[in-house]
Amino acid sequence: MRRGDTVITNGGVLAVSSGFFLSYTKLSTFRRCRKQYWFSYLSGQPRPPDPPSAPGIVGKAVHRAMQLLVEAGSASIARAELELYLRQPGHEVAGPGTEAYENALRYFDAGVDVSAAIHAHTTWKTFFHSCGSMIQLYDEFVEAGVDIVNPVQISAEGMAPEALKARWGDSLVFWGGGIDTQHVLPFGTPEEVTAEVRQRLQIFGRGGGFVFNTIHNVQARVPRENLFALYNTFRECR
Repeated sequence: MRRGDTVITNGGVLAVSSGFFLSYTKLSTFRRCRKQYWFSYLSGQPRPPDPPSAPGIVGKAVHRAMQLLVEAGSASIARAELELYLRQPGHEVAGPGTEAYENALRYFDAGVDVSAAIHAHTTWKTFFHSCGSMIQLYDEFVEAGVDIVNPVQISAEGMAPEALKARWGDSLVFWGGGIDTQHVLPFGTPEEVTAEVRQRLQIFGRGGGFVFNTIHNVQARVPRENLFALYNTFRECR
């Protein structure tokens, strides 16, 4: 929808005039947070940082610690990282002696127990998502018990499909890497899409251990001919 400059009234009404592109993302941002919409699309100024909150600090601290647990395979190292982060200057609202601090330790311990129980008592698989180049961490993932990696961003440095499959094909399931959603799928020809899908299926699918998926979500304005090429090629090669 193209209608012009955006205006937000005191009542929170969104108005547009000629020449402005109104996307789904902008509408969603406006509905979710008027303040974020103002700084993202209207003011031209960066949004000032929000003051630290206990839930925000705890969430980030536990996330960092659980990620380190997976990468390093050591609960003691991960817990030390958790406590170090909570004790940093500016994090006093979640520091020692607070309820938030005790909650963070409890959440982390629960995460450690769940991770151990998954491998000890179930046939479930652990799935780790991280974009970018991950080749320096895949050995640690294997050691920590990770089963599946995603999204396998083959456009990142060192993430060549042949090399990934040769080194970790027997240890990790590759969930993704099926088509480059930054370049080939949106901007390539149907023939280029077909060629890339076939190549990825041949490489990653060799011997199993591959879940075909795009590297990232399919974005707006991808030519439908390319989507048909992706789907039909995958169906033909199964």
